[in-house]
Amino acid sequence: MRCVVKSLKGHVCKPGEGSGCKHFSRRMNDFPQVFERATGERLIPGTLNVNVGVQTPVTEHFRIHGREINETEEFLFEVCQVNGIWAYRIRPLDSSGGGGHGDHILEISCSKQIPDVSPGTEVEITLFALDEQQLSELKGRALQGREIAEKLRELSGRGS
Repeated sequence: MRCVVKSLKGHVCKPGEGSGCKHFSRRMNDFPQVFERATGERLIPGTLNVNVGVQTPVTEHFRIHGREINETEEFLFEVCQVNGIWAYRIRPLDSSGGGGHGDHILEISCSKQIPDVSPGTEVEITLFALDEQQLSELKGRALQGREIAEKLRELSGRGS
């Protein structure tokens, strides 16, 4: 089995254009153990917000329930890469199906510092599409984010 690799180019959001209000920095600083339990690694607090210019629905690989971090929204995670570095897209989801900045601005978090990503910089986001059976298998195994990333490395043939 393999997965389909999809690459998108986008620009790091500038202040006032989707750069955010530092909600994820607060959440990750207040509840680091929840994020570490879900991902299997300690994320750098905050997100890099990237405008890819097209609606890109999230593929949920795993989630953090809002009640775990005193929020009303759910937080859907999709393993991805930003400029070749393994990371996570995090999509807030409220009860009406909205949340966050929408599906054209991807909120990215990583356990490593992502170099050269000042506002306005072009970046490449790589997403990994699985078929329903593969996705169901991953969800059924209750894997941490880094374990899902390992599986996607294997399926896509992409290294570190």
